[in-house]
Amino acid sequence: MNRLVTLMALAMLVLPTPSLAASKFSLDTDLPPPEPISELDIGERPNFILSPGYWMWNGKNHVWQHSRWVEKREGYVWVPDQWQQRGNKWHLAPGHWVEDEDYEDTDIETVAQECPKKKPMKKAYKKRVRKLDERASWPSPVRR
Repeated sequence: MNRLVTLMALAMLVLPTPSLAASKFSLDTDLPPPEPISELDIGERPNFILSPGYWMWNGKNHVWQHSRWVEKREGYVWVPDQWQQRGNKWHLAPGHWVEDEDYEDTDIETVAQECPKKKPMKKAYKKRVRKLDERASWPSPVRR
């Protein structure tokens, strides 16, 4: 019996288990969230966005989650956590990054003007910069 318990415990340590980051987060409840709490304006912080507070469902009731700082990502827009009504249920959509449709990389244009004889590699350069940004950002962005 002890051998079986030991083998099961060892298997749980060795076998891969899905992490919370890899799983899709979904939270639904029958109760609508209360009105948001107005928090103090704490100013700005360089290279960060203040994500507003929201009500989290803990299985029994709603609990207020305070505002938090989210590091900016060039070329992306932060969509904060929000409740959405779906039929007679309420769904919590977690905060995430979406690509900014209006984003333009002005540095590439400047380089193109300074070197008119050379053909600028706009798309390749943007992809390379975006890949480097994604690798350097922590925590990793929520994927759509």
